[in-house]
Amino acid sequence: MSDNGALKALDSLFTMCFDIDESLLVSRPSAALRRYFPSTADHKPLLELFQVRRPELLQEEINLASNLEKLFLLIAKDDSIALRGQLIRREESGTFRFFGAPWLAWMSEYQPDTSLSLHDFPIFDTQMDQRFHVATKDLMVRDLEKLTLELTEARDIADEANRLKSDLFAVMSHEMRTPLHGVVSSLSLLQQSDSEPERKQLADVAQKSATGLLHVINYALDYSKIDAGRMKLEPIEFGIVDLVRNVADMTTGKAQHKGVELITNVDPKVSTYFKGDEEKIRQVLINLTSNAIKFTDQGKVSLDIGLSHPADLAKNADHLEVEFSVTDTGCGIAEEDLKHVFEPFWSKKRNASGDAGTGLGLKISQQIVELMGSEIFVRSKPGEGSVFSFRLSLDPVSDPSVRTLRRDSKTLPSFFTGKVMIVDDNETNLMLTEMILKNLGLEVCAAKSGQEAIDLAKAIPFDLILMDITMPGMDGVEATRQIRQLMLKPPVIALTAHAQTDMIDEYLSNGFKGYLRKPLEHMELIRELNLWLPAGKGTAPLEIEESSLPVVNQKTLETLNEQIGEDNFIRVRKLYIDETRKRLANLLAAWVRRDHEALTLEAHTLASSVSSFGCEDLAWRLRNIEKANRAEDLSVVISYIKDIEKNANQSLEEVGGYTFRSSPGLTVQRN
Repeated sequence: MSDNGALKALDSLFTMCFDIDESLLVSRPSAALRRYFPSTADHKPLLELFQVRRPELLQEEINLASNLEKLFLLIAKDDSIALRGQLIRREESGTFRFFGAPWLAWMSEYQPDTSLSLHDFPIFDTQMDQRFHVATKDLMVRDLEKLTLELTEARDIADEANRLKSDLFAVMSHEMRTPLHGVVSSLSLLQQSDSEPERKQLADVAQKSATGLLHVINYALDYSKIDAGRMKLEPIEFGIVDLVRNVADMTTGKAQHKGVELITNVDPKVSTYFKGDEEKIRQVLINLTSNAIKFTDQGKVSLDIGLSHPADLAKNADHLEVEFSVTDTGCGIAEEDLKHVFEPFWSKKRNASGDAGTGLGLKISQQIVELMGSEIFVRSKPGEGSVFSFRLSLDPVSDPSVRTLRRDSKTLPSFFTGKVMIVDDNETNLMLTEMILKNLGLEVCAAKSGQEAIDLAKAIPFDLILMDITMPGMDGVEATRQIRQLMLKPPVIALTAHAQTDMIDEYLSNGFKGYLRKPLEHMELIRELNLWLPAGKGTAPLEIEESSLPVVNQKTLETLNEQIGEDNFIRVRKLYIDETRKRLANLLAAWVRRDHEALTLEAHTLASSVSSFGCEDLAWRLRNIEKANRAEDLSVVISYIKDIEKNANQSLEEVGGYTFRSSPGLTVQRN
């Protein structure tokens, strides 16, 4: 900027000005700056006078020429004033001049008593700390118009989001009331009916309505979780055939009820096992298949799985693009309506058959598929049917370390003996759970609060406690902690609707031995009871093969002692016992979380480490857990898991009880 007249004009517009050269020496401060900050008249370096807030990371070697477009925010070292402005090059001298004004936001907060006047501020100034312009009035007007437009757009977006949420809430309220009315009305009529066939029919209506209500609630929770960005992917190893079979199991009943043929087909070229988020893929396929059945009155619905690029198989690709498609011969969708397919509740507008539906299934499916990095495609023709498809990039697994355990628990005992306490502040939940447990052959005591549970646990030797987590006053976590402090023996199982992995780990760290998700699922309850209680009279108990191996092999310990010396042995033994207890806790936690991949890994690793210390019986049991888990044999896994902690403690006690003399012989000393 070579025109001295222009510099003088800027001096008249901006009040806090000074020159600065390449060595960062400050000179020629303006009158206003000298008045408020006299030190600038002493020709000191910039960094002795000011703390430079912006540009960030300013160093003494700063190249001023590279910062001409940047906003400077300067705070006096004595905190007397703060400035904001920018540099202008003085072409004739090669120096620069700072043009600025008091940083009003900082001065108001930290120096409110400073007697600044209007004359201390420039004539043209946006008064926005985020921006600074040596600018004209027209430029400021354009900035304000742009800001106003941005704020208006943000307001419109927020208003639309609030409208959609209000509409969602209104429709969800209606969707919940419909099945809830079915439950309440059926139960009311059930109380008045003396006809056994009629009572059975009403009970069936109540159960179906309750199941429908649960589906609506689950959809609403999924929708809100996705909307809040809290839904995360959890990839695991899974079998593609098991996945398809499970989807078919969940939807076949609906298809048979309508007389619609349900066909499933997996291309032989598709790998048997993949790594991906099986639960979310299953949810999408169930939603799409159920939706197809809903709008198909005759004909068939087909679930097909194949490869988008079969040639990838020959390349030993790390990722395969798997295509999932659901085809129906239903009513179809008009072309002008295809753009509305994934809108919440739109499906109800075309549901001519009168089937119940939340109208959220397709929207949630779309969001889940997008979360997995893909999208759902739709092809449809009115009167002929529709095809919903999506493609996922999945990792094929040639040698799976874990497989999904069989869901069939017919080989597990379903009748038990023992005393169980159920703790819940909700009387309805308490009554229903008590009835379920009594039907399974158990003696049951009920407690309505955490304190009542503690008092009962002191008085009665229970075999198992089922503890609700969320209760007023003393919650289930605190009640369990106090029961543990009393050194009472019964295992405590958490009853909770919060079953995220981090919550399960928190329950385990607070003394719980397991958890059951609310509402109670029958098979999960049977599996949990089999871990802690003996089979009831007339029921065949779980039988496992017993090993003929020693708890601890003396020879192994003798050899280890000879190899590393007694002092090293004692030190390593302590590390071994501590590490084994930690890994055992990890093994049990993996089972509680139903994390079969971690369960297999922990069993394999632990079996190897305990073998090195001669714990042959324990190693044998751990290998059986690993083997059964890989073979999907749930009964055997439970059989060995239920006693693994007792067997491990016995082995560790024997290892810890051995002492060695200087001679090679081994002397056993029980602690």
